[in-house]
Amino acid sequence: MTSRQRVQALLNGKLPDRPPLYDVIRNDAIIEHFGKAGLDPETAAQTTIDAHSAALDATKGFYRLPEFEPGRTEINAEGCRVVYQRWTSWTEHEVYASASEYVEAKTKNLPERRDWNEIDETLAVSSNNKWLELERKSGDLTRDYGLAGPPRLDEMFSAVGLEAFSYYMADCPDAIRRQVEFRFEKLLRALEHVSVPQSAPVISEACDMAFKTGLIFPPSFLREVFIPGYAKISAKAHELGKKMLFHSDGNLSEILDDLVDAGIDLLHPVEPLAGMDPGEIHRRYPHLILCGTIDVSQLLPYGTPDQISDQVTRNIEETEGNIMIGSSTEINNEVPLRNYLALHETVLNYSYT
Repeated sequence: MTSRQRVQALLNGKLPDRPPLYDVIRNDAIIEHFGKAGLDPETAAQTTIDAHSAALDATKGFYRLPEFEPGRTEINAEGCRVVYQRWTSWTEHEVYASASEYVEAKTKNLPERRDWNEIDETLAVSSNNKWLELERKSGDLTRDYGLAGPPRLDEMFSAVGLEAFSYYMADCPDAIRRQVEFRFEKLLRALEHVSVPQSAPVISEACDMAFKTGLIFPPSFLREVFIPGYAKISAKAHELGKKMLFHSDGNLSEILDDLVDAGIDLLHPVEPLAGMDPGEIHRRYPHLILCGTIDVSQLLPYGTPDQISDQVTRNIEETEGNIMIGSSTEINNEVPLRNYLALHETVLNYSYT
């Protein structure tokens, strides 16, 4: 089977020849190993793509490239300082003098912008073209398709920080609600106006809504605002013959019934150290395809190859093969090459036939 055939078989409810590999690689040694080239500013983009294509069957719709000047800073469109490190970045928080100032800044133009307009069209076409450009370079790799739109709920939270956002959730919840609803309205319009490529069988919508210990946001708020919006775009995606992947780190147990009812087909990354047990989730939702599940907080960086191999095999068998194996978020630079190869080779050597 090719990688695409393998992923498509699983999406169609059939066991492929072996479990597909789904991951995001942000690790110098692993990219250089599978990309068969060093990472330098001139070749990093193609080497990163080549590494994902050689190592995996499926990944997210975009590739993050390494920063060659760690510590570099810039000012973004909101006037906040962004600090870049090797494989990540940090953005300072937006600061507002009051809740009313926050409401004014975030919601004043929403009513006039609800209908699909030229700005939306330009953004959607640009995003689609970027996805297709990467697709031409990605070989047989299946990549998620993410819809361009206004900020996600977790991006709203990250922009101002946990403390400030907690106050806004209490002082001006309607402003948060309007922003969430606005995003989902735009995503729904995008699905109506943009032709999602045939080579993209999976549409992804992410929202990091949980810590390792539980939800960041009140479950009542998520059920009242987030879940209905997600259900609408999920239904539209299903009409188009696409599957829906939902990504959130952390422990989603309190809201997982609602997410499944809203139409998710794939769940990523299923963090075991957050209490997300893949076997138990499979027993509760046997149709749900789990992506990830191999702990990258402790096991992949610090475990032995044998421990990793045993866990990979256990997760495959406990989910009865309804799984795409990968890390429980992304393969970061703390993971030794030998440990990733243990995961990779275990999957390659596992056969359903």
